[in-house]
Amino acid sequence: MIPVVLFAYRRADLLRRTLASLRANDVPMIYAFSDGARDASVAADVAAVRAELRTVDWTRITIVESPVNLGVSESEQRGITRVLAEHEMAVIVEEDLESVPGTYAFLCTALTRYRDVPQVMGVTAWTHPSVTPPGVTQPYFTGRMSGLMWGTWRRAWDGMLDATALERRDECLARGIDPSRFGRDLMDSPIHEQQLGTWDIRFNLHMLARGGLFLFPATSMVQHIGYDERATNSPHAAGWEPVSAPAPAPESIVWPSDVREQPGSAERWRLAIDGPPVPLVRRLARRTRLGLAAWFKRWWEFAGRTRGHLGWLRSELRLERVRLRLWNAPAGATVTVGGLRLRITDGPNAFMQYKDEFVRRNYAFQTTNPAPFVIDGGANIGMFSLATRRDHPRARIVAFEPDPALFHLLRENLSANGAGDVRLVHCAIGAADGEMAFASDGQAGGALSAAGGNIRVKVEPLSRYVTEEVDFLKLNIEGAEFEVLHELAASGKLRSIRSMVFEYHGWYGGPQRLGAILDLLDAHGFRYFVHDLDEQTNAATKPVFQPPAPGMAWFALVYAWREERP
Repeated sequence: MIPVVLFAYRRADLLRRTLASLRANDVPMIYAFSDGARDASVAADVAAVRAELRTVDWTRITIVESPVNLGVSESEQRGITRVLAEHEMAVIVEEDLESVPGTYAFLCTALTRYRDVPQVMGVTAWTHPSVTPPGVTQPYFTGRMSGLMWGTWRRAWDGMLDATALERRDECLARGIDPSRFGRDLMDSPIHEQQLGTWDIRFNLHMLARGGLFLFPATSMVQHIGYDERATNSPHAAGWEPVSAPAPAPESIVWPSDVREQPGSAERWRLAIDGPPVPLVRRLARRTRLGLAAWFKRWWEFAGRTRGHLGWLRSELRLERVRLRLWNAPAGATVTVGGLRLRITDGPNAFMQYKDEFVRRNYAFQTTNPAPFVIDGGANIGMFSLATRRDHPRARIVAFEPDPALFHLLRENLSANGAGDVRLVHCAIGAADGEMAFASDGQAGGALSAAGGNIRVKVEPLSRYVTEEVDFLKLNIEGAEFEVLHELAASGKLRSIRSMVFEYHGWYGGPQRLGAILDLLDAHGFRYFVHDLDEQTNAATKPVFQPPAPGMAWFALVYAWREERP
């Protein structure tokens, strides 16, 4: 039996919701630690919390009431140490963390599975779109820990209290470990450990010093509901608004057997914690300390040897502006960028899509047809359709999106930006008519899943919609590209496609179909080339090469065009 260690202070209303979610998770045992009141102004709140804890009659509970105020850091360190002295492993939760059914089972399975793997130092059921690497659909490892509903073992906690955060940081540096890979706070916060009153930075450095990693889910099962003025450490969401999804079905989880850091995870954490890189203009200003004239001369000489440097500079400046506008936008926000009014799923994914569509122009195309017929397969929130309408005002577009939440945003965004005439089809495209499980992440998209997903969606063959010659076909359908192209070929409609771009998706343990796809294109009169995506979108393909690991995904853009019309 794995106990839950619950920490509470003064927010009885939030504790009530947290307890209700623990009850829905069939938690069999709780150790509840109630910190004492800091002063008389919060004494009634603390009393209300303790009264709420005493109402728990649906599970075995041990309540520990501190007569004095220890503070969140000391209270939690003492509580975790006490419980782990009696139990080999535990799940830790605070009064303001609401979890979906299945969360406790997910954590217990992970704790049991990795109990004897020393490198794994903890597991969590929380995550956020801003820190999840692109393409991740299964649990993965990273060097950053999360104290938002997490679990650990006695073996991992041992030694945690033997050194300060500053000493642990210096130990990391002495061993050649750079904690700032996962955020500058891991370097700076240890200096102010006592003032900050937190312990999680110390545990993170304790983990890194031991070469440890932390298991994260692909989507969050936990909502941090406690961003308010009563919070001790986090009164504001500040871009970390809660996003949660149903717990994955146990049979659909692919637990990573190879314990290694997920490519791209450090970069996502660093961007989420530190914010976007310093804008180019500010970097230029900073150079004055080194002698602006000398530096500018060197830069100009380099730029003079590089064709298109002015275009590059404009592109990078534009990208900086977009990143600053989008990255920290709250989940579900409506933003204005580049003359478009967009409702987004979350800031990081909106930035990635806008970057690829409007700045990098990865999916742009040319045509002599003033009213081209265009198919948008995997439309998401509408970025490609909007970019196409901007480039080709008379384009006739058919857009497919199976995810119900994304389809709603797609319709709203197209309507709000003068593209309400785009034909929308609420289904997935596949090899045949039917219905399939669909694994939705509510953010960058989802995928048809033979292993099971959290919703079921309608599937139709794309050939049904190829009623005339298609000037441009765009596919970003998360691994179903082979089935769709094969169905088009079998129906005779592939030869009706003039040109296309599709994103090829490779998954750990999945079939390698890129060769078969290229053979198919070649057999139907297409020329093609394969292009990589940038490091932010596709870190897994960048040096230093790493063999594939569970949860890893890699992408490539394939551009194809027919040399002869049918």
